[in-house]
Amino acid sequence: MATQVPKIFVSMRQLAGISDYKFVILAAGIVFAISAIAHWPNFGVASDITTSFWGRTNSIGIPYLTYQIPYIGYLFEYPPVCGLVVWLAGWSSGGNIYVYSAIVFAILGACFVLSAHFLYNFLNYLKLDHSLQWLFTIFVPSVVIFGAYNFDIIQAFFVILALYFFIAQKRPFLSAVALGLAIGTKIFPIILVPLFLQDLIKQKRIKVSGAYAGISLGIPAVLNLPFAILNFSNWVSGYTFLQHWGLEDTFLVWLFPSSSTWGTAEYLSGGLVILSIILILFFLRDKPLLVRCFLAVGSYILFAYISTPQMNLDLLPFFALVPLVPLPLFYTFEGATAVFAALGDLFPDPRLSGVVQGIALVRQITLICILAIAWKVSAVKKPVVREIPAAQNPERA
Repeated sequence: MATQVPKIFVSMRQLAGISDYKFVILAAGIVFAISAIAHWPNFGVASDITTSFWGRTNSIGIPYLTYQIPYIGYLFEYPPVCGLVVWLAGWSSGGNIYVYSAIVFAILGACFVLSAHFLYNFLNYLKLDHSLQWLFTIFVPSVVIFGAYNFDIIQAFFVILALYFFIAQKRPFLSAVALGLAIGTKIFPIILVPLFLQDLIKQKRIKVSGAYAGISLGIPAVLNLPFAILNFSNWVSGYTFLQHWGLEDTFLVWLFPSSSTWGTAEYLSGGLVILSIILILFFLRDKPLLVRCFLAVGSYILFAYISTPQMNLDLLPFFALVPLVPLPLFYTFEGATAVFAALGDLFPDPRLSGVVQGIALVRQITLICILAIAWKVSAVKKPVVREIPAAQNPERA
């Protein structure tokens, strides 16, 4: 008899009557709203959304995003899902920065609340305590500081959705769509594709693995194709923009203090990321997909030559889904991120080795400890997890 797979929204009425669920959703909305207010235009806290993107103007001061299409009319250094968000908000704003900000923040907030919803259901499936969710993914400094700062919340949402569909719903094709959209938001989730394929191949689902690869890689390709055709120079410049950015918030600034050597550091960074994925694929091939993805995302953040603190948002859900990391170590990681963010604007070039990058180094050393613990504990074939009380589990209600 085939295993019955729970439907996505079948328990919404039951969830609405569960105090834990209502608390998680309400808390997610409130915490993100605090971040949005902090980054609201003219409130003094800069963000890429309200400062960098809006501040790109023509010769008479009109922001490009209010009348041009990204990648075609102007260079935009983020993949198409991000471009779609700023295009929608910019063209709908009528040139009003407050309308533009409200639209972008509403999209980010919706992704964060939806992430909370699916993460809650995911924890139900894994039989894990829901306190993990608000401890590791909601009441944390990174959400307040960087929730309304950039597009990482959108990417994190699609990655969690891909894992949820794959593991809890047993729907690999929907998972592939979600992962493709994650890659279309920020490129680096592409490192997760081999991990998903490894699971499908272990299950001897070779045809499904081929379709999974085609969908997850085909979606970002299709999203990029029109812009590459219409203005190849602008489109490709968006992808090469960060290649010339240099090192930022990485331990590599201490090994390569001269900007003249940063090109070498970037190659080393890429090599370390690839090596880490190979090691995970080879040595942890029998471990749960969630553990491998946790280590892959963490390794990318550790070794990337641009490891900005908002990337913490990409890692937060894994702390709840893979409860292997002691809470004090997690808050050391988050605390270093908060101090780093507070000091960033106080120095002329915080990207160079110095006080700010010293705090960033503490963040990365803590991340090394976190990944080491996750790797070591994952060696246990059947990790012990805390089961949620029956009264709080809608599947058992």
